Amino acid sequence: MEDVILIITEGKKPEFSLLTQIKAGMFPASERNVVKAYWHTDLLDLCNSIKDDPFLDYFTVLKGMHGNEELDSVSEEAVSEIYLFFDYDVHGPSKYLKGGRDEYDSMLLSVLEFCNNETEPRGKLYVSYPMVEAVWQVPMNCNGTSCLVSSSELKIYKKNISDNFALRSRPFEIDSCLYHMHRHLERIAAFCASVITDLSLDSFLLLDCALLHRLEMHLLKTHDEVLSICPIPLFLLSIGGRKAYEKIFSTMISLDDCNCSCLIGLDEREGEV
Repeated sequence: MEDVILIITEGKKPEFSLLTQIKAGMFPASERNVVKAYWHTDLLDLCNSIKDDPFLDYFTVLKGMHGNEELDSVSEEAVSEIYLFFDYDVHGPSKYLKGGRDEYDSMLLSVLEFCNNETEPRGKLYVSYPMVEAVWQVPMNCNGTSCLVSSSELKIYKKNISDNFALRSRPFEIDSCLYHMHRHLERIAAFCASVITDLSLDSFLLLDCALLHRLEMHLLKTHDEVLSICPIPLFLLSIGGRKAYEKIFSTMISLDDCNCSCLIGLDEREGEV
């Protein structure tokens, strides 16, 4: 029977091309078929619709919508895992919600707690902080570049990534991919040090994305900034398990390769969540 991974993104953003490009480099011989689907408005609305109606599912809602023609050739029974990818929008939905950013964060937290299992119909939701372009925000030289992004910088974040991270405009080659995935996992581990006590595969697989969001909420409220985090390596570990883990951590990185100053003193910023 065909084994299908369904990936749902919010609009035709770069996530899917990135995910398939990275997956092809990481698992060139994989027989698992990755199928994409787009939700053309706020992804939280879709998740809440599934959450509130036990008779609805992503496949039924998305099939037949413009841009989702790939679903026409796939049976719902063939879908074994569902992943959703979403950008954390600090200034977007909070503008039209009565409770502002607090209401938006509370809503996103509720959805993360619900969409926490890729093998169930509700799927697994991953959030990029502040957006998918965070994948490239990995300093390649010992320059002390911080990966903390203030809310005032978010409007020009994409431009800053394009201007300051040369690999943004190039396809991911496998060595570069492994380097970036390794760095983001280290960053996640440092940020979530209260629950990730080592860099083991199980520590990452058991990481609660709702906890990650609580930490980002706390950082935003106390310091008006978010830590740039890409969830793609967590996705790779989920679908690739031990094979993906060993491949990513086979990359040798010394402290001289990357002096990411955001990892210094994170415990002081974390506080209580």
